Amino acid sequence: MRYRVFASSERPVGERLRRLLALADFPGEAVAFGAIDLACTDDPATAAELRRDFVGKLPVWLDLDAAPRAGLRPAPTKGIARADLVTVSTRGLLDDVRRINPRVELLPDPVEPPATATEDDPPLIGPAVGYVGPTDESWDADVPVAIAEQERRLQVHLGASAAKIDALAAAERRLPNLHFLPDDRAVWRRRFLVGIFPYRIDDQTRCWLPAPLLETWAAGIPAVCAPLPEVARLGPFALTAASPAEWAHHVQRLVAEPETAAQIAREATAFIAREHSPATVLARLRECLYALSGQSSK
Repeated sequence: MRYRVFASSERPVGERLRRLLALADFPGEAVAFGAIDLACTDDPATAAELRRDFVGKLPVWLDLDAAPRAGLRPAPTKGIARADLVTVSTRGLLDDVRRINPRVELLPDPVEPPATATEDDPPLIGPAVGYVGPTDESWDADVPVAIAEQERRLQVHLGASAAKIDALAAAERRLPNLHFLPDDRAVWRRRFLVGIFPYRIDDQTRCWLPAPLLETWAAGIPAVCAPLPEVARLGPFALTAASPAEWAHHVQRLVAEPETAAQIAREATAFIAREHSPATVLARLRECLYALSGQSSK
């Protein structure tokens, strides 16, 4: 299968589609010129243009990301409706798109095996809990401050990017148990007893299953997350908190009860292996693309 990725100047190819196309043994060959069997994009407006240009000639695959500001944009309905195949990353987005186009398939985000901590990484002051990941407007800086204030025995560690938030920088100067890591490497998550993921719940995040949370589970670390709808639907291992008291309760319990924390971590890791491993995602993607082209996936 020869394919070409089409992107608009306003919206280059996103991280999710790049990761899908980079999966080992992806069933296709990228070509820049010449005949192709498949046109793919992650921009609904581009999908509408492709379908208009290629109608009756070759199929159009549209992949949608549920990450904040990456999913449904204003009035993308035409492009979604006209794509021959739409793949989506979460069940909430699946429900949204199904109302527009029945040719939609759930394709979870692939999660690579976690990086391994090395002896060269400096140890963290413990008991260590924390967060490493993007700290944009979807992230609530009040939560780690509240945890550090209420649970003075716990040591709250945040990635280096968090130091750019003025409120956190001020809190770090007055709270001896709030710390900034030297960088934002994901490997720091392996040194946490508990990962904390304090996201805001709004229209931008209602269909989102955050990649840093999935990566933490893959690393065998239990986590507490804001009650994003996609997280809350996953089951008992997906602990959520909506108030300072709930955050404190879950984090305290996971630190104080290592056997409970280990069991929750095992269930979360099994979920990642079952739904988000690169091999699992590739198998589902193969079925989607071969069905689209009318070929056998065997």
